[in-house]
Amino acid sequence: MSSQPSDKHAGEWESIFVHLVDNLFDEDIIQFAAQWDQIGELNQEERTALQKFAFLCKSIDNIAHIKQNHQTTPDARPALPLDCLINENLHWVRPDSNASQNAWLAAFGLGETTLKAAEGTLTLTPAATTGKRDVIVNLHQTDLEIPSPQNGSTPQPYFTTRLEAGPFEMRCGSATVISDGPDAGKISVEGYLPKGSTLCSGALTYHPKPPPLSKASDGQKEPSLPSLNFKPRLTADVKSRLYFILDGSLPRLDRIEWPSLKIAFGIPNLPSSLTSLRQAFEKAKGSLAAEAGKLLQQINFAGLFAEQGRRGAQALPTFLNSETANLANNTLQTVEALSVQEGSLAAQVRTTTYQGPPLPDEAILKKLLSNGPFQIQKQEP
Repeated sequence: MSSQPSDKHAGEWESIFVHLVDNLFDEDIIQFAAQWDQIGELNQEERTALQKFAFLCKSIDNIAHIKQNHQTTPDARPALPLDCLINENLHWVRPDSNASQNAWLAAFGLGETTLKAAEGTLTLTPAATTGKRDVIVNLHQTDLEIPSPQNGSTPQPYFTTRLEAGPFEMRCGSATVISDGPDAGKISVEGYLPKGSTLCSGALTYHPKPPPLSKASDGQKEPSLPSLNFKPRLTADVKSRLYFILDGSLPRLDRIEWPSLKIAFGIPNLPSSLTSLRQAFEKAKGSLAAEAGKLLQQINFAGLFAEQGRRGAQALPTFLNSETANLANNTLQTVEALSVQEGSLAAQVRTTTYQGPPLPDEAILKKLLSNGPFQIQKQEP
């Protein structure tokens, strides 16, 4: 409950002025007023220069007194508590139409994005209309041996490779709220990878048999091993689905559903001398396709969207202040929680409502400030 004014406090106008000054200046002004010419190690020349601004001392002292004592002068009554002038509320607000809900979802920055994997990084580019910056996370490489170089007691030929995701570009559509089914209450976004996208790349090195336990002696070169450039590409469009849950005041990636991937490996025809290499590759192809799919699933999409969600949450109060009609005359300060209620987004917000006297227009406010402790009168020598 708000505090009530009493005869022990200054009037509303005077109290408003005190709170304005209190918010305009930080605590440093108090120390600055007390140590006007003693801050730091000033030499005589610097002290002389500082004296030219001595006419500011009175105004700075007045401001420091207000800041420290919450009263305009030593003889004045203290200002009314701020909650006598501003009322704070906690309540829920919702979009008032489908178009408004779409605008809320767009403010999160989850939909209408582009995800580009290239040169060891994954970059999320938000829709140009949001004005948000790109989000970037690093991609990790995966070292593989396919199949295992040891099969029972018999040494087997195998491949080694270092895979890196991309380069590819995945486009995400608009975000929608799921209203029914097992995922009711979540936010859904469709991801699209076009046919021909490269899932990952690397060089496959063929080992006809496991290497000897001891390395080649000094002066001897180890025999070179045949290698293949490995760039599996999609032979059909891929539509994935990203699911987000609302965790407190942040949207968080729940999971991504990937369909079965159809992949072409693009291995060129090999000379007859490397027939065994192609045969070994054909045997390993299924494992390599599975590893390419795993690499796609292991990309840090969650970290990417977590940062995007944090940025959206930081911008949400400003957006809701301008877009949400049911805030009425309240000013939204923070978004405390997000949820889906009855198929619609909802935000629990902390708002403030000014309940003091009508504020003056600009001309009156300038006159008030010009006659207060901000008034500076330069004293001529």
